[in-house]
Parts: sequence; C-alpha cells; structure tokens
Amino acid sequence: MALLRALLYLRLTSAANLVRTRLLRLRQPKYLFGAIAGAAYIWFFFIRGLGPRSHSQSLAMAFGDGRAEIFAAIILSAFILLIWVLPSDQPGLSFSESEVAFLFPAPLTRTQLVHYKLLDGLATSLLGAMFFAIVSTGLRHGWLEGLRHFGAWWVLNANLSLHQSVAALAIGRLSARGVRVWLRRTLVLGGAALAIVVLIVVAVRSGMDTLGFLLWPARLVVRPFLVDHAGQYLLALLPPLGLLALQYFAVPRLVGPFEEASITRAQKTAERIANMRAGKSIQLGDSKQKARRDPFPLGPRLPPEFALLWKNLLAIPAYLNRKVFLGAIVLITSGITWLRTAGGFD
Repeated sequence: MALLRALLYLRLTSAANLVRTRLLRLRQPKYLFGAIAGAAYIWFFFIRGLGPRSHSQSLAMAFGDGRAEIFAAIILSAFILLIWVLPSDQPGLSFSESEVAFLFPAPLTRTQLVHYKLLDGLATSLLGAMFFAIVSTGLRHGWLEGLRHFGAWWVLNANLSLHQSVAALAIGRLSARGVRVWLRRTLVLGGAALAIVVLIVVAVRSGMDTLGFLLWPARLVVRPFLVDHAGQYLLALLPPLGLLALQYFAVPRLVGPFEEASITRAQKTAERIANMRAGKSIQLGDSKQKARRDPFPLGPRLPPEFALLWKNLLAIPAYLNRKVFLGAIVLITSGITWLRTAGGFD
C-alpha cells in the first residue's frame, strides 16, 4: 500500500502539473493553433471514421494468419535481442530525477523500489497502448475493435517493459560478477546467430511448421492482434498475461545494487531532455562525439528543406547510417517476399 500511495501521488501530481502547464501555454498563438490542428487531426482520422468495418487489407489478410504471426514474432524477437545487446555495463532502472529524490531517501527496501518501478512500467504501458491503438485502428471499426487492439497493445508493451527491467537487473548482476560488455554482447549476438542458423536449417529440413513452433514465446505475445472472435481473443490474452506474471515474479530473484546506475541514468535523461528543449543535438552513449562526414553535399541550389534534412541527419546517432537503413530495407523486403511465397503455417 505504501508503494501504491507513492506511485499514485507521483503520477497524479505529475499529470496535474503537465495538464496545467499545457493549458497555460495555450495562451500563446503557436501552441493554441497547434492544439487545434492536433485535435482536428485526431477527430477526422481516428474518430470521424466510426462506423462499419472498412475493407482495407490487414496484415493477417495479406499474409495469412500463420505467416503474419511468424513475421510479427520475428520483429518482436529482434526487439528483445536489442534489449540485451544495447545496454552498457550498468544499465540501471529508469527512474526519473523526481523519483530518485523522492523514493531513494525514503525508508523503502531495494525490492520495494523494484516493485514500484515494475508497477510504474505497467501503468505507463497503458498510455503507450492507448496511443498505438489510436494510431493503428482508432475507432474506425467500432469501440469493440478499439478496445480489442488496446488490450493487445497493452500486453505487448507491458511484456516489453517488464523484460527491460529483467534485462537491466540481470546485466547488473553479470557486471558485478566480472562479465564485461564485449563478452556479453559477443555471447548474445553469437547465440542469436546460432539460433538463426538452426531456424533456417530446421525450416528447410522439417518445413515451416517447425519454424513456427520454435518462435512460440513471441508468437504468444503477438497472437491477440490476429484473432477476430471474442472467445478466441480472450483465450489468446491468457498466455501473454501468464508471461507477464512469470516475469514479474522472477524479478525479485535478480535484485542487486542498482541505485548508483539509476541515478546516473536519471541525470543523463534529464540532460538529454534539456538539450532537446534547447534545440541542441542529442549525444547518445558515454564516448565523446567524433567528427562525421556530411550526409550529402549541401549546395546553394538546393531548396531550404534540404538544409533542415541535412541538419537532422547530423543529429541522429552515428550507427543509424545509410548502410543500416539499406540493410533494413533489404531485410524487410526480402522477408515480406518470402512470407508471401512461402508455404502455410499452423
């Protein structure tokens, strides 16, 4: 109850202050016109279309239920891989500066702080699910369809949020035992490469049904997006909720020192937000920013819009370069082509 009271106090106070500041700045014309345009966009594109189901082709209709599930499971597996590869030695849990100042000096144990963060992640994932449900379907297909997509997005976001906390605590324990960043990344990427080879070999020799079986944990999480009937949807929600409970109760076994890393992470997040508000470029990572090549020659004959594009390309992280984008395009295109021409899945 103490954790719930602290969570409700922080969240309600932060939400009230956020609404108050947004309403106060509507006195400026640029924010007022922006709010009117945003409300009109949401109304005309996501709410005004309320009515019978449209005939637009969904992912399941384009590939078939089984192949769409495999495709979504592969994308989700790639996200989970990044969760384990990208963090540094001490990733820490993502507390804000206000949470650090309010909770860390409080008479709360380390386990209680972790439970607070997990509950906070589950509550925050509701907002993310609401946003993605509005963007993906809105109310164009009716309230029932909107609620169905909201539930599917919530179990997906909640599982990813909990898995980020699990990965952060597990990486912290590995770091405390002397496992360096390069060794962890080598083991994770090597294991992923080996798994991909095994999947390809098994799929070639035993058929695509085996490939679907090997990806079953990710398939369970994305399956609520691909069912239409209410009974099947409720049954499809049970396995992701079970994974959610399993990850939640597995976290206390991984609790270790994380306060110092979380304080450092909160400071870096606050600095990043301050730089964004000041219009400065965002620097990711701990290393100093190195000189980079121009994205493309910026000549005087180009329109002014290319100058903005040139500036924004310089502001993105160095690892998001043309090779990465071209590789992603080739991978997605070849994957979609393969899914369209491959055999069926059970």
